[in-house]
Amino acid sequence: MKITKRPITAAQSSDALIDGPFLELWKSADRNDYDMEVSDDLQITLKAKGSDAKYLPEITVTTNQDPDDGIYYFTPNLKFPELKQEDMDYYDSIHYFLGKWEEIGKFITDLVKFEYDPSRYTED
Repeated sequence: MKITKRPITAAQSSDALIDGPFLELWKSADRNDYDMEVSDDLQITLKAKGSDAKYLPEITVTTNQDPDDGIYYFTPNLKFPELKQEDMDYYDSIHYFLGKWEEIGKFITDLVKFEYDPSRYTED
């Protein structure tokens, strides 16, 4: 199966996508301290939020569509920040952030496994 990167047109508005097929991913992103947006052309944007944002990985997502079946797949790239104990407020902060990164890894695994088939969803 060949995956192509190309401009796409979504059948639904971005709000309907978050409320529908992307809802579980959105909830998981929120639990892991990320704001998630899905544009009308199915580009996913993830931005770390909160006071710990500088210690969370920067995540970029590439949207791909299989030309044969029209299903969309999402390829994340993560850039992890450097953790230095001297920059931390607490003695166990590094341990805490490593645990957060593990949870983010579970979310990213769900994102990689996620497929969006536009033929399964219609706009009301």
